[in-house]
Parts: sequence; C-alpha cells; structure tokens
Amino acid sequence: KTRLLSFAYISTLLNGIARGAVTFLLIFYFEGDRGIDPITAGMLLCPFAVAMMAVSPISGILCDKYGARALSSIGLLISAAGLLGFMRINTTSSTAYLVVCMVFTGIGSGMFFSPNTSSIMANVPEG
Repeated sequence: KTRLLSFAYISTLLNGIARGAVTFLLIFYFEGDRGIDPITAGMLLCPFAVAMMAVSPISGILCDKYGARALSSIGLLISAAGLLGFMRINTTSSTAYLVVCMVFTGIGSGMFFSPNTSSIMANVPEG
C-alpha cells in the first residue's frame, strides 16, 4: 500500500513539474520570440486547461470501470507524447502545432489526475 501511494505521489509531482515547466517556458516563447502581449500569451495557454476540463470527468467514470492503474498509465503516456512534441518547437513553429501539443498534454493530464487521485484516496492509511 505504501509503495503504491509513494508512486502515485511521485508521478503526480513529476507530471506537475513537467507541465509547469512547459507552461512557464511557453509564456517566454510567446512574448519573446513571437512578440505577443502578456494577456494574449496567457490566453494561448487555454488548450491545456480546456482539454483537462473536458477529459477529467470522463476519466473518473472510466476509472470505475477499468481501474486506476491502466488509465493513469495511458494518461501519462499521452501527456508525455504532448510534452515530447514541445521539443520540436522553433521560431517558425505554427500555432496549430503548439495547440496540438497542448491538447495532447492536457488530455493526458486529465486522464491521469482523476484515477491517480482516486488511487491515492483509496490507499491512504486510516487514522
């Protein structure tokens, strides 16, 4: 139980660090390389949140049917695919490409967080 709980905490931390780092760096990319104003740069990050909001409730329902471990793993893989896509960004990358990477990362994170949180809550020791 403790090992599963530790893995759930560590995977949440690492996923959050990866998403946070990309979000932080994208703001500098949008404002510095693209010359976009801060408000618009912030709005361009919405695909992360919208994808997470759309997928999280569905993920919770699927978690009850298929289990937390499988869904969390699939979510992390999708999120990793989106994050790896950001490695190809350069000054000529299209906004559509960035949005696709953000959507994949958001979908993966949304698929990951609901089952992972459910797993954490189910394995917390009583008392």
